[in-house]
Amino acid sequence: MKQNFTKAILNTTLFIILIVTSLHVSAQVNLSSGLVAYYPFSGNANDFSGNKNNPIFNNATLTTDRFGNANSAYRFNGSNYIDIPNSASLRMGTKASISFWVKISGFNTGV
Repeated sequence: MKQNFTKAILNTTLFIILIVTSLHVSAQVNLSSGLVAYYPFSGNANDFSGNKNNPIFNNATLTTDRFGNANSAYRFNGSNYIDIPNSASLRMGTKASISFWVKISGFNTGV
């Protein structure tokens, strides 16, 4: 009887370890897979994905980011912009994820 109890405990422990290990393995994701553009704004706005989707500037200026890192964000005054030229690698069809942070310092009341 004691041997059966010990075997049951061992089997249960192995099962729990197997479940925890498989959850850990399936939770790993390659964030570079399918990446078409990556702009870390580390002193410039070049595309770091390897697809060369580098932007064209119209007076956007480097500034401090939300963490206080100099030259790691861009400031826009309402008339300047960054343009990313059309590229085959940017044609993603119907599926896309875009992420960015925005800090609004005021609104243009217009004329």
